[in-house]
Formats: sequence, structure tokens, C-alpha cells
Amino acid sequence: MASNTERTFIAVKPDGVQRGLVGEIIKRFEQKGFRLVAMKFMHRLRRRSFLPPPYDTLLEAGLL
Repeated sequence: MASNTERTFIAVKPDGVQRGLVGEIIKRFEQKGFRLVAMKFMHRLRRRSFLPPPYDTLLEAGLL
């Protein structure tokens, strides 16, 4: 990847995952000419979160 290439982070919040909007969000992202290079689904496995409040609740239902 060239050094002048910009990268953007996009997070789909738990309510978007629960409502089944992930495909639509990715489609809109790609229609704008962006290219998806990585995707990771995160789900809290332990009660203790590594994120500070109020962000710790983002992993309760899953975050993409």
C-alpha cells in the first residue's frame, strides 16, 4: 500500500448488527468507492471489559 493512502475505521454498533444492517452498510461503503481491506467481529467474552464506560457496552451484543 502506498504511503499516501488514507485509511478509515468504520464500526457498526451492536444495534446495527442486531438489526441486520451490516450488509447494507458495507454496500454503501463500497458504492462510495471505498475498498474494504479487513473486517473483524468482536464480542465480549468476559464480564470485564477492556473499554472504559460508556464504551464498554458496545461489546455486549457484538461490534463489527
